[in-house]
Amino acid sequence: MVAVTGAVAGILAEVIAGIGKFRNNKLNILSYLFFSQNLLGGFLPIWIMRDYFFADTLERGMSADFCNTLEAMTPTWVFVPDDCRNRYFCFDWLHDWQEDVQETL
Repeated sequence: MVAVTGAVAGILAEVIAGIGKFRNNKLNILSYLFFSQNLLGGFLPIWIMRDYFFADTLERGMSADFCNTLEAMTPTWVFVPDDCRNRYFCFDWLHDWQEDVQETL
């Protein structure tokens, strides 16, 4: 899963930065936002295959205490990227980036 998310994140980052010819700071920041998600695939099973992940982790020899602690530290709301919890960042900046993309094209 890491390879898939890494490839998707990398390609999206390149496309976004390429739209601004790699010189538009706002698009480069947005590109980095996507690129920084490249390792997300390693953590996705904690949320999308939650029951299997914890059962498999126990089966592989980790302690029940470890699994319970990890489960408590990873509620589903943690999956929402930090940047999207900040409404200003997600909506106002996204609007600015859309304008920049339209101007560039």
